[in-house]
Amino acid sequence: MENSRSRTSASSEKRFYRHNQLVTVIGALSVRSLFKGEAGDLAQVGSGEASGTTLLFLGPMRTIMGGATALNHEALHYSPYGISYPQLPILPGFNGQPREALTGWYFLGNGVRIYSPALMRFLSPDRLSPFDQGGINCYAYVAGDPVNYTDPTGHVKQFKFSGPGRLLGKKTLFFKNKENGKLIGNLEIHGDEGLASFDGRTVNGKQLKSELVAKQVDLDDLDGFRLIACLSGDGDPSLAQQFADASGLPTIGFKGRVYPTDNRHKLISKNSDAVNIVDYNIAHENTFKKSHPEYKHFAYDEHLFEPQKVVAQVGRKGKNIRGRRS
Repeated sequence: MENSRSRTSASSEKRFYRHNQLVTVIGALSVRSLFKGEAGDLAQVGSGEASGTTLLFLGPMRTIMGGATALNHEALHYSPYGISYPQLPILPGFNGQPREALTGWYFLGNGVRIYSPALMRFLSPDRLSPFDQGGINCYAYVAGDPVNYTDPTGHVKQFKFSGPGRLLGKKTLFFKNKENGKLIGNLEIHGDEGLASFDGRTVNGKQLKSELVAKQVDLDDLDGFRLIACLSGDGDPSLAQQFADASGLPTIGFKGRVYPTDNRHKLISKNSDAVNIVDYNIAHENTFKKSHPEYKHFAYDEHLFEPQKVVAQVGRKGKNIRGRRS
């Protein structure tokens, strides 16, 4: 199989991957293969003891919500940490990751580490812990926050979001999410050192805050902010620092380029800027081929910028968020 590799589990199954995604599992008495689309796994085709075709129901973050055969269909339900009920003979499951049917374990990072949803932790320590991106707890799954994060690599938690948002301008996406009980505003926008492009205009951090207020974005309602923009953490002062000073909100910015998912939102109505966002995430690992011009520019380096001056606003006292360092 072109550009593929295989792994063998303790049960003598051979797993074949293509472009870091599971495509086929060969067992002693069966073969199961996945038919994939842009949104995720669409169907499973089997032979031998697993003979037949199962159409897969896709949910948020590529989670398989059930399957349908020629004879019946059945829905899947999950706990926050990924325990599924009932157990169906389907390869992918929680967050679209491959699952071992007998134990319910997930082989994350193409089998790099095994995650147990029943134990809510990994079965082996993270080689990137405790001083690198793995975090201080070398067995923890997504730092104990499976609602806001996923971990397809088996090493580093990855931000995820599905829900309502607003398209504030051309390639300017805004949405809110809860993290550790705090409400965080997120803005995807084109950025540069100390500057951003908002609806065709070049603005600094202070002007960006004014533009958001003009678009009726309620900053007073937020506990923190994330600028999903290239170079938003670079410069002196950086765009993120300027925005933090102007808004009084602790602001996460990115040094170097940042690569969020594209085209994951749809307008609800032509007469509104409201959008429905599906499977939004930010790339933590370089998935570009070495020959791709963006390969050498890839970076995931986020930093938290605290306000450097007191902002005289009602209700803006002592707001703080923890840095999202994995």
